[in-house]
Amino acid sequence: MRRLNWTKANEIAGPTTCVLTAIILLLMVWPLIITPAPHSNSPVPANNGSPKVEVERKAGETPWIMPSILALALIIAGFLHFKAAQVAASRPPIKRVPVTPVILPPQPIVPALPGRVLATITTGELFKTYETHTKMQADAMVNQYIGAWLGVAGNLWDVQTPTKEEMLVSIMTEPIKLVFCHFAKEHEQQCLMFHKGDEVRVAGKITSAGALGIHLSDCEFV
Repeated sequence: MRRLNWTKANEIAGPTTCVLTAIILLLMVWPLIITPAPHSNSPVPANNGSPKVEVERKAGETPWIMPSILALALIIAGFLHFKAAQVAASRPPIKRVPVTPVILPPQPIVPALPGRVLATITTGELFKTYETHTKMQADAMVNQYIGAWLGVAGNLWDVQTPTKEEMLVSIMTEPIKLVFCHFAKEHEQQCLMFHKGDEVRVAGKITSAGALGIHLSDCEFV
């Protein structure tokens, strides 16, 4: 025998109760609507002290049927709600899978050699500047950092040789956002030691920035 789905029964209990209540109210009000009102000129029988005559009910009139149906409908709906609540309480709680936040590697410390001006901004802040301002506004704000040394930490995206004199290492610090690090040719062997996805830490001078890319020159691994 197929087991009754009490949760499904609970879903239909509410609408069913409303429909039954509307039908019962209609059955109770309908006789009042169709019963004609007594005429004002109808003679009223005089009461000569005779015992009070009980008016006979019309044949087939059963005033207890509608309230009984209404009470039965409410009892059934309450029972269905009670059973559905029991089913919901018996279900095991939903296990929430904890979301592990993405932790970016810390910004590396740039060696403070003589003559170096260290930037007081991070790569994330540079990208954010271009996200919240127009390019002209962001360029004016970032212009003070051009030539300052910035540390970058992230995952290696690619290694290229745009010219014979330099190596270009692109590092992904955030999704779809790259830092392009320009190395001198003398660092070629060191650049080729890394594989795609390796964590690298680089320091270089800021030459330009944008919403999706930052360029560093005179780079070195730290």
